[in-house]
Amino acid sequence: MNIHSKPGTKVKYAFPDNGWKMDKSMLEELGIKVGDILTVKYTNVYNYGTAVYFVEFPGKAFNSVNFANVEESI
Repeated sequence: MNIHSKPGTKVKYAFPDNGWKMDKSMLEELGIKVGDILTVKYTNVYNYGTAVYFVEFPGKAFNSVNFANVEESI
């Protein structure tokens, strides 16, 4: 996903094998499945990676490498 995605951007869980084992475990524990669409609340870009926060899961940080931007249909 674009690590500079604006609030309201739609992304989907697309890459379950990217990131750390704990990233995948948290996604599974929360019931998020490949193909699920989430709404970006904000991102924090660091030197070592990017945390993305979603409207649907307040206060939880996710690894951006697990997600892909959803292309808007015209």
